[in-house]
Amino acid sequence: MSTTLDAPAQRSTPLHAQLLDTIGRQVVSGELSPGTVLRIDPLDERHG
Repeated sequence: MSTTLDAPAQRSTPLHAQLLDTIGRQVVSGELSPGTVLRIDPLDERHG
């Protein structure tokens, strides 16, 4: 399953803000369903 978290982050905005925006869009769109567990290692690999 490919998600928008797979896309490299643009570095003009702080990383934490980009990550929160990405996760927020996924929650609102239904891509991340209630109860989804987000692990730090995959997030770190994708966004550094």
